[in-house]
Amino acid sequence: MGRLAGNRVQLVQVCNVFGDGIYLPLAAGMLRAHAVSQPDLAAHYTFPPIVCERFDLADTARYVVEPAIVGLSTYVWSWQYSLALARRLRALYPAVVIVLGGPQVPDDARALVASGACDVAVHGEGEQTFVELLRALRDGAPLDRVPGVTAKDGAGPPLRAPARPRLDDLDALASPFLGGDFDAVLAGRYRAIGLWETNRGCPFSCTFCYWGSAVGEKVRVFGWERLMAELAWFEAHRFDYVLCADANFGIKRRDLDLARAVAQAKRRSGFPRKFRIFSTKNTSERVMDVVDVLTAEGLDQGLSLTMQSLSESALTAIGRRNIKLATYVELAEKARARGMSSYSDLIVGLPGETYDSFLDGLDTLMSLGQHDNVHVYVCTLLVGSEMSEPAYRERHGIVTARSPIIERHMRADALPAGGIQEYEDVVVATATMPLEQWIETNVATVLVNLLHYQKVAPALALYLHAAHGVRYRRWYEWVKAHADAGTRAPLLGDAARYARAFYRSIAAGSTERLVLPEFGDVVWPVEEAVFLRLCRDFEALAAELRALALALADEDGLPLHRRLLEELSTFELARLPSPGGPRHATLELEHDWLAWLEAALAGRPARLERRRVRFSVVDQHGDTRTLSDYARQVAWYARSAADIPYRLLRVETAPRLEAAP
Repeated sequence: MGRLAGNRVQLVQVCNVFGDGIYLPLAAGMLRAHAVSQPDLAAHYTFPPIVCERFDLADTARYVVEPAIVGLSTYVWSWQYSLALARRLRALYPAVVIVLGGPQVPDDARALVASGACDVAVHGEGEQTFVELLRALRDGAPLDRVPGVTAKDGAGPPLRAPARPRLDDLDALASPFLGGDFDAVLAGRYRAIGLWETNRGCPFSCTFCYWGSAVGEKVRVFGWERLMAELAWFEAHRFDYVLCADANFGIKRRDLDLARAVAQAKRRSGFPRKFRIFSTKNTSERVMDVVDVLTAEGLDQGLSLTMQSLSESALTAIGRRNIKLATYVELAEKARARGMSSYSDLIVGLPGETYDSFLDGLDTLMSLGQHDNVHVYVCTLLVGSEMSEPAYRERHGIVTARSPIIERHMRADALPAGGIQEYEDVVVATATMPLEQWIETNVATVLVNLLHYQKVAPALALYLHAAHGVRYRRWYEWVKAHADAGTRAPLLGDAARYARAFYRSIAAGSTERLVLPEFGDVVWPVEEAVFLRLCRDFEALAAELRALALALADEDGLPLHRRLLEELSTFELARLPSPGGPRHATLELEHDWLAWLEAALAGRPARLERRRVRFSVVDQHGDTRTLSDYARQVAWYARSAADIPYRLLRVETAPRLEAAP
C-alpha cells in the first residue's frame, strides 16, 4: 500500500438514538484507547473524537475531516450505513485507508475487500490487530501479514492472514472510560447511555448466536481495580442507565460482588439509576443472589429463566441444553419467595420447532408458574453464526426474509436515520415450521402476550386452569380460533388481523413501522401496539372474553358460574390501567379474588372464599391523562418493569361466609 495521506486516524461507530439517549460507542472506544496508549502511535498519529451519530452523508466532510485512516466498527444495525459511508469517504478522500471490523464482518471477507468496500477487514477482537495495522501502515509493511485481517496488498487478490489468538490479559487494554475517549460523547447533544463489559467470552455454543465471535470459549475478565474505577466514572458522570454487555453475568463468583458494588454506588450517589444484565444461561443460586441485590436497589428487575425453546428437537438442532424443568420450578419458587419477578425467553423459527411444539412449550412454562413475563422473539441469522452457514441452512430448510430493522421505541421520524435503512435476515420458515405456521405461531403469541403477560386478563386463564383443569393452550387457542372467526370476538379479531398483517410484512421483506400518532411519535413493538389499540375498549374486550369463557364451558361441559365469571371480570378490569387513570377509586367484591390470585401466582393451593371485601385502587403510573403519557407509562415502562396492574389495598374485609363454587 502506498504512502498515507496524513496522520489522522478517525474511528466511527454509528449508534441508534433512543429518545434523547445514545449508547456509548464501546468498541470504537476500546480501539482508540488502546491505540492512544501506545507511545509510538500517539507520537505519530492524531486521533480525533469518535463519530457515533448517524449523519446525512452529504455532510461527511464536516464530520470526518481529511482522514488518513478510518476505522468503522459495524454490526447488523449499522452495516448498510457503514458501507455507504465508506463509499462516500472513498469519493471524498481517494487515498484514505478504510478498515472494517466488528461482528458483521464475514469470516471470509475476501470478496468484501476485493469489491473495494474496504482495504482491510478485521476479524475477532480488534484492539491488538488495529494497533499492529497502524504500525504496518506507518512503516509501509505488508498488511496481509498482520494476524487477524483480510487485506489486499499490491496487485494480487485479497489474502486472509492467520487468526489472532484471544487476548488472555484484558487489562493489557487501556480503558476508554478512564482515558477520556468518551468525553466528546458526554458533551454531545444526546444523553449518553452506558455500555460496559466486565468480561469477554461465552462457554456456550448456541448455533443462532454470535456474541462478538466469542462463543464456545472460556470467559476472560477485566481486573477488579479497573472495574471499580470505571464504575466510579459512571457514578461521577451520573449515568441513568448502564447496560452490561457481558454474555453471562453471574457465571463468575465475583459477579455477585460486582452487583453489590453497583448497588452501593446507587445508595451512595443515586447513580447509575438502572443497571441491566444478561444473566448466565443456566441460572444458578448465585444469579438469584445477583438479581436480588440489583432488584433491592431498583437497578434491574426480574430473574432470567431463559429457555429459547422447550422442544428437544429444536434444542438439539441449536446445540443447547436447558436447565431441567424441576430446577426451573425450584428457581421460580425461590424467586417468588424473595418477592422477585422472573421472565423467560422463547424464539419463534428455530429449526426443529413446530407450531404445536412451540405452543406446548408456552403452555408448559405457564403450567410451571411463569406468569410474570415471557419474551418472544423471531429468529434472525447473524453473520458468523453456525446457523447462517449454507450447509446448516440447507440441512434444516431455513428460509429467510431480508427485512428492514425497526428498533422498538425509536422516534418515528428517526427512521431510517441518516437516510440509510438497515436490514436483518429473519427466519420465516424451516423444514418443520412452514411460513403459514410461522405466521400463526407469532399471532398466537401476540394474543397470549396481550391477555396474559400484558395483564389484560391473566386471572381468567388462571381460574379456568386451577378451578376447571383447562390447559392454558386450550384456552388461548380457543380465543384465537374465535378471533379468527370474527363473530363472537370482533375486538380480538381485529387484534389478530393486525398482528397477522405485521408478520406478513416481515415475511415479505417490508416490515411495517407500527406508529400510532395519538400515542406519540414512537415506533411500537407489535404486542404493545395491539395493547394500545384496544386500551379504550377494555370493557368491551372483557365482555368478549366472558362470552368466550362461557362458550368454552358449554363445549367442554365445565360448571362455570356466570355470576362468578362476571365478578372476576370486574376484578380484572379494576386492576387494568386505562387512559386517564383508574375507573373507580374503590372496588367492592363478594369474593376475595385478590387473595385467590396471590395464592395462584405463588403456586399455592388457591381457595376462593366468599367474603365481602373492599379495596382502594392505587395508581402507581403517574400522570396518564394524555394518550401519549399513558402509552409511555403503562405499555412501555410498566410492561418493561412487569408492573402493569394497579395495586389493590384492602380497606375492609368481612368474615368468611363460605367457599365459592
